[in-house]
Amino acid sequence: MNTKQLGPMIFVLSSIGACSADGGSGATSNDGGAGASTGASTGASTGSGGAGGAGGMKPDPTCEVPVVKSAVTNIAVSPAAPTTADSPVFNVTDEMTGHTNVSLTLCTPDGLVTPSFGGVDSGQPPFAWHWVGSPLPAGNTQIIFRADPDNTIHRTETILVTEGGAGGAGGAGPAVGLCDNPPGNLIAHGTFEEGMDNLAPTGWQVRSPGLPNGDCLMSGSPASHVYISPSAPSCGGSAVTLDALGQWDCYAIQQFSNYNTIEGGATYRISAAARSQGNAVNPAAYFILGAQWLDGNDAVFGDEKNPKPAMASINDFDWKVVSYDVVAPANAKRVVVWLSAHYPGRVDYDNVSIVKIAP
Repeated sequence: MNTKQLGPMIFVLSSIGACSADGGSGATSNDGGAGASTGASTGASTGSGGAGGAGGMKPDPTCEVPVVKSAVTNIAVSPAAPTTADSPVFNVTDEMTGHTNVSLTLCTPDGLVTPSFGGVDSGQPPFAWHWVGSPLPAGNTQIIFRADPDNTIHRTETILVTEGGAGGAGGAGPAVGLCDNPPGNLIAHGTFEEGMDNLAPTGWQVRSPGLPNGDCLMSGSPASHVYISPSAPSCGGSAVTLDALGQWDCYAIQQFSNYNTIEGGATYRISAAARSQGNAVNPAAYFILGAQWLDGNDAVFGDEKNPKPAMASINDFDWKVVSYDVVAPANAKRVVVWLSAHYPGRVDYDNVSIVKIAP
């Protein structure tokens, strides 16, 4: 939890594309033929307007429309908590229909804005499209998705845009605090306040799906390996615990960013509040926070790990921020972050984030 959160968190309502959880094999998507035209999209929504935030500025009433919800159409925004310094990406999915003549418009406090159509990301269920926007004014912006028949509104969503950005002087970016969920975070559900969803926390997935009820049963039930626990005392709220219980890699969880959220050549800061116990006996147990890249075809590549300490004895530590910077490869389009408790101990995690800090 973030009692000292730097900016309001807008949770992603739907993941984009089908992601494989097996050992980092990554998601696969099928591009093409969803019948999208220039300016296409589908979306999800919470509601229009929205009290408070950024001076309470609401969407311009001349372009705001009634709230439209849908059980099958979803909108996600990256970063999840956009600021006036970000160029947000709008990802739209539909579980059933490959809409034609799709379009996406943004009703900002300053009036109507049309983002650039980025392409079709999946031509089969879930169908997916994305748009790329320019920096938005502070306040509440309503996202409006339309498509056939007759330019019908299939979904709306309202987001809060806050002042500022994650970048710092010289492009280094500010350090992430123990209790912080930084603006521009590409990882949704990184504060673990929504509890468990079967074998993993809400919004996360098991990296190797066969382990929890397979080999890992030798050391304990799934609920004893991964569970919600208290966060650092100074932060309050919830964290997630991964406990190996003396068995190797039981088990890891992961989360994929949305499509087209990574810019090749840009620098990103990967961070988490963490506490490690019982891992000083294994030099390899230093690795607790990792990431891999995905290209435009959702092929997974690369292997970014948190820095290795000089001695295994340092593998055990009380609550602190584990953080490191990486440069995205030129062909990277998405990222998958994963949390792992190697043999034999446990690691507690909170406030997991990936933030762009330099172009």
